[in-house]
Amino acid sequence: KYGEATETIRTASALLTVGEKGSISTPSNVAVIEYKNDVSFTITTSGAGTFTYQWYKNTTNSVSGGQIIGGATGTTYTIPAQEVKTSINNTYYYCIAIQTYGESTHELTSGIAKLTVVAQEKITSNPENVNVIEGATDVAFAVTVADTTDSTLTYQWYKSTTNSNTNGTAIAGATSSTYTIDKTNVDSTLSGTYYYCVVTQNYGTSTHTIASTPAIVTVASPVTITKNPMAVSAIQGKTDVNFSIAGSGAGNLTYQWYYAGTATGGTGTKVDGATSSTY
Repeated sequence: KYGEATETIRTASALLTVGEKGSISTPSNVAVIEYKNDVSFTITTSGAGTFTYQWYKNTTNSVSGGQIIGGATGTTYTIPAQEVKTSINNTYYYCIAIQTYGESTHELTSGIAKLTVVAQEKITSNPENVNVIEGATDVAFAVTVADTTDSTLTYQWYKSTTNSNTNGTAIAGATSSTYTIDKTNVDSTLSGTYYYCVVTQNYGTSTHTIASTPAIVTVASPVTITKNPMAVSAIQGKTDVNFSIAGSGAGNLTYQWYYAGTATGGTGTKVDGATSSTY
């Protein structure tokens, strides 16, 4: 306005754009066996503009007071397997994202993910070598695992013709910490066979496999009597009466003489002190 005259001047128009306020997801909890897998935590964001990210870790289930993780500035944070050890068990992870749109910013904090790391189980007792007489007794093997965690353990026994705990043949149904061969199946064909057990530890998203040392079975043939005692006729009180036997077989042979009132013998009565091959 100047004097009696007026003039209206209009500015150029300015556009107001309002972007959608962002949101952020919660990474998933992870449970693993130490050193077996990479561990990854991932978040997603939605909303207008651009986002920058920073991951944090904490010793408590809290999004405050966490420690910034150097270089962890993406939507996924990965811990390599060689760094996944029990010392970081029960650690918590979360991500803070900064949404930038135009002249404004908005901070978003994810939920918390817990990392649980358990130790690798170890075999504390391996199966032992077995020496048996054919058909005389069962053959039994056992393996013991420390079992210090709440992992799930599964077992599978194998047999092999070589002193190795790899490339054996799985034994159907032999899926417990012990394996027994019934004595009716213990014959010379088993001699020189090795047996071992593979234990699989399952926990969370990872698996750990450990194999026992092999144990060998040696099967000996039953004792064979090669000479039986001979019948003896003697006059009462006039001469000693001697009986003798001979036998062959693996291992140590022990003897015990008996007498009976019939030719068939039956159970007989033990002769005290008569414990050699002659009586």
